[in-house]
Amino acid sequence: MNPDHVSEIPFDRMNREELLAKARALQSRAQKLQELVEIISRGKYMWESTFDAITAPVQIVSSEYEILRANVTLASAAGREITSMIGRKSIEVFEGPTAPCE
Repeated sequence: MNPDHVSEIPFDRMNREELLAKARALQSRAQKLQELVEIISRGKYMWESTFDAITAPVQIVSSEYEILRANVTLASAAGREITSMIGRKSIEVFEGPTAPCE
């Protein structure tokens, strides 16, 4: 029996061997997902570390000028914590809500 094959048999009608095969298949998939999460987490950490190591102020903004990501140099220049800048419009962070945006 192929444990990765999707069975149409309801769990309550499977025998012990079929249930064990399903459990092994699920465990294998869960382990693969955990490995992928770890790879993504390491990549995210590396990207954030590199972004924050840039010595020039950098921000990534949406098409509506909302700050999606800022580096520590930008936060320092703005005199704010990065977390207080995320999701706010650049104009609010740097000029005040009534100033025009360049």
